[in-house]
Amino acid sequence: MGLSTDVNNPVWGCFRNAAHRGCNPRRLVQRLLNSSYVEAQRIVGEQDRTADESELEQAMRGLRNNDVEAAALATPLEWPLEFRLVVDTPLGLNPDDRYRRQFLDYLGGRGFDNPKWLCWKFGLYYALTGDYAWRLIFPIRGALGMVLGWTGRDIRKGVKLRYKTSPALPQDSAYNVDIALESGRRKLVIVEGPVDALKVHAYSGAAAIATLGTALPSARRAFLARLVREFEEVVLCLDEDAWTQAAVLQNELAEASGSQVSLLRPGSKDPGSMSSVQIKEAFG
Repeated sequence: MGLSTDVNNPVWGCFRNAAHRGCNPRRLVQRLLNSSYVEAQRIVGEQDRTADESELEQAMRGLRNNDVEAAALATPLEWPLEFRLVVDTPLGLNPDDRYRRQFLDYLGGRGFDNPKWLCWKFGLYYALTGDYAWRLIFPIRGALGMVLGWTGRDIRKGVKLRYKTSPALPQDSAYNVDIALESGRRKLVIVEGPVDALKVHAYSGAAAIATLGTALPSARRAFLARLVREFEEVVLCLDEDAWTQAAVLQNELAEASGSQVSLLRPGSKDPGSMSSVQIKEAFG
């Protein structure tokens, strides 16, 4: 395991499994000691941002003790052997071969200033062979950090099928949920794709998750409705061509969760195509 010595950037991570990493000391203590959320908060001296222990436990129960994730813990997902970490150490000291460089260059071309840090922080993989060849792999984790599936973005130009998602992915899931929950951020931005989520989470003060498309099954809509209750402010920003679906989803989430959900039209660009400055201006 690697541990950061920078108290202002507490990063920890397992070198063998990207699902076992994060930046929240509370989550590490919770994993190591098998303690409750509140007990881990007390150990690390983390300020509880909710009213009291009973309210916090009640709010988190529906997400962190999710039945689907409990089943995944009992039956671990088979991770494809051809998937390899783009960056395999916290400092990014990976072999700088031409294959990994192409995936880092893809992210750089999408407007990310530090692709190596991004790949380590979010645990991104790549594949050169198999069903996901030449795809940047985004692991999809549950609230406890267990990998439930993945989606892969083809980095080649001109391909028709840009994204390909693992077939057994639970319907009540979304991308970047675990990092969004552990970030401690009070604002949540719901976007469509994983690159959109990475861009918003990396360059704004908001947490971000991706719906993985606009044709959302009812289980995923219900999951999103539970998730938005964990944040004080929620903004829905799907791609420009999904404005109608976004308006419908806004009403459904607001009605089901009782939370205020605002709708932001991205204009001519989706969040993944915005610059870091535009992201900051749009989402704070």
